[in-house]
Amino acid sequence: LMFAAFMALTAIAHAAEEYTAIASDPATGRVGAVWHQASQADADAAAPRRCGAPGCEIRVRGGLCGAFAATPDHHVFSGGIGPTRAHARHEAVRICRLEFNRRCFVRISGCPHHIEGPD
Repeated sequence: LMFAAFMALTAIAHAAEEYTAIASDPATGRVGAVWHQASQADADAAAPRRCGAPGCEIRVRGGLCGAFAATPDHHVFSGGIGPTRAHARHEAVRICRLEFNRRCFVRISGCPHHIEGPD
């Protein structure tokens, strides 16, 4: 039992050292995301490269789980973070709909060990 508790605390401590970033370019609709980065600066540098368009900018950063939601035309978008992928997805869509009163869908979401692309 003590070993299991030690392993759980080790996993939590290790996960806390990982950083996330999601970048997007509204002009092209391209999105790039990274997890498992050693620092927030590394995540912030890697996400726009993965996005791959000149207009890619960071939209979501920090937190272990992140999601990026956008309208079908990609001109309105928002991000969400949370303790679980479901929470991050819910927050991204909720914020997008609340702030812009538009239909939004999740483009990408994930946590360090589970990443999903477009819905």
